Amino acid sequence: MTEERMTKIIDGITEIGIDEDKAVEILGVFIEELEKGGFDTDYENIKNEKEQIKLENEKLVEKIKKIAVEGVMRSKNCRNVKALSALVDMDNVHVDDEGNVSGIDIEKLMEEYPYLFEKEKSKRYGNGFKKSGKSESSVEKNFKKGLFRV
Repeated sequence: MTEERMTKIIDGITEIGIDEDKAVEILGVFIEELEKGGFDTDYENIKNEKEQIKLENEKLVEKIKKIAVEGVMRSKNCRNVKALSALVDMDNVHVDDEGNVSGIDIEKLMEEYPYLFEKEKSKRYGNGFKKSGKSESSVEKNFKKGLFRV
């Protein structure tokens, strides 16, 4: 470490309220630890942990993207989510903090691959039975008259 560099470090330590003698002592301990290699192993461990956390974070982001895209596909009645997922470029997909998905044009996918989506079924009304259009026969009318239920 150069003399100029040590002077800058001592000046920085004294600026935070530590007197110059203590600053020199702190710098001496720091230099001893550097020479022993005490900080190198800690630095390597921290660097490795940082890389590991970064990889885990990337895996989680990809998992979140996958789940969000599958949710969009299921909401549009996709028959085969796995097949359609293979057609989506996941690098362009982004999920914001509220869970909104961007970068996937589901309407375009529905046009290009209609066989992967179920068509919406029309809703039925009523009980499913046809109304008969025939009127009462004369026998039925006479029977009702005989029972006084006209």
